[in-house]
Order: sequence, then structure tokens, then C-alpha cells
Amino acid sequence: MGESSTEQPGDAGKPLDARVVAASAAAGVAASAGASSAHAIGLAQPEGKPTIPVSSVLTNLIEGYLFKDLESMATEIQAKEIGACSYPMVMAVLSGSELLGAMTGDVAQDDRIEMYWKTYMAKVNPLYGYLGKIASQLARNGIAHTYFTHLGVLVVRGDSHRHLTLSEAEEVIFDCLELDKDFRVCYEAHARPYILSHVDDVQRRVDELVRYDRIKAQSLIDQLPFDQFRQTLPSGNELATPLHVRSPKS
Repeated sequence: MGESSTEQPGDAGKPLDARVVAASAAAGVAASAGASSAHAIGLAQPEGKPTIPVSSVLTNLIEGYLFKDLESMATEIQAKEIGACSYPMVMAVLSGSELLGAMTGDVAQDDRIEMYWKTYMAKVNPLYGYLGKIASQLARNGIAHTYFTHLGVLVVRGDSHRHLTLSEAEEVIFDCLELDKDFRVCYEAHARPYILSHVDDVQRRVDELVRYDRIKAQSLIDQLPFDQFRQTLPSGNELATPLHVRSPKS
């Protein structure tokens, strides 16, 4: 669902269906739901059943892992000059924005944050409508690749009056706490109602995301020397169980 160095040049601009087919061909596996290989990856998908129900994405992933992680970073981390989780908070919001953009629109991966901010975040504050590409390319890509925003973006914490303003160096300022608040308001007031009223369309997009992820994962996992890795059974007390529940292989 996120950035990947395994994509072929130009993949990011392709419609999702085209990218699924391209990834399938590159991996040497069929793109159908019933495809199989040496090692089964991810969720089993019974014929005609959704890969992950939309309700689970909302409850477990967005309202569970994402919002709870943001809450922990906002309330359990003390304000300090370095190490206050400002960048991780911004990264979490932008990852969530990309996921919600994928769920609410049929756009290329590189355009999901911009689309979500123009369509939904701008309803909370119109300034967000101008900032989607900056958030994606300067903030998210910078943090993801170098753990530092690219030039043009400044991240602060607990300085709400500077949120969505320009610094003296003409950098866009994001206050991570205010960004978190606006992201939650946007989800509850605008994105979630749309999703719940368009479940069939959203489910189709989720299925495509999972199908594409499974194909990419399969091509990489199959290259592992499986005899060198010990397999473990679930202990029953994991605190970070992934949304993609994987069954032990026989």
C-alpha cells in the first residue's frame, strides 16, 4: 500500500488495475484471487468474499492502530527539543491520508494524499487543499527516505498558532498536534460517512490494494531460503497483531 523500490519505472502513475497486472507479470504469478505459489502469503480469500471487510479496515486499522498510535504519541510523549515524536506523528497522518485516499478515490498512488487533502481535509481548513502535494512530496517522502523533511516544510509541536503558516524562510509549518486533531475531525465528519455510504466501491478498492500487496509480497518472500528461517506459532498474547492475520503453514 505504500512506497516500494520494487515497482518498475512509471508504475506509480498507472491505474491500480494496470499496476496489478504488471506486478503479476513481473512476479511470474497469476493475478487471480485463486493464484497459488510455493508459500501462501497473507489472508486466504474464499471465493466471492472480500479480502478484508471495509468495517475491519475502519475499526482495526484506522480507528485502532492508527488513531491509538497517534493518541499515544500525542498524550504520552513529553514535549522536548528532540525526541518528541513530531515526525512520526506527521508520518502517521500522511500514511493514513494515503490509505483513505486509496479507499475514497480511483487515483494513482502518488496522487492519493493530494486528492484526500483537496477533497476532505480542505473541508476542515481550506488551506489543506493547497498543501497535499507539499505534504506528500516534501514531508512524507522526506521523512520516509531520510527521516527529515525536505526543504520547504517545518514540523513543530505544541505551537498551534503557527500551524499552516509560513516561516521566515517561507517554509510551510505543520504543528503535529494540530495536524492530528484536524485529521481526526476530517475522518469522523467527512471521510467515514462517505465510506459507509459507498461500501461497495470502497470494498472494491480495498480488494485491489490487498491483491496488489499480496503479489508484491509473494515475489519477494518466495526468494527467501526458507530452510534458514525458524517458523513460530502465534503465542496468543501479541500486542501488535497485524491486520493481515496469517495462519501457520503446514
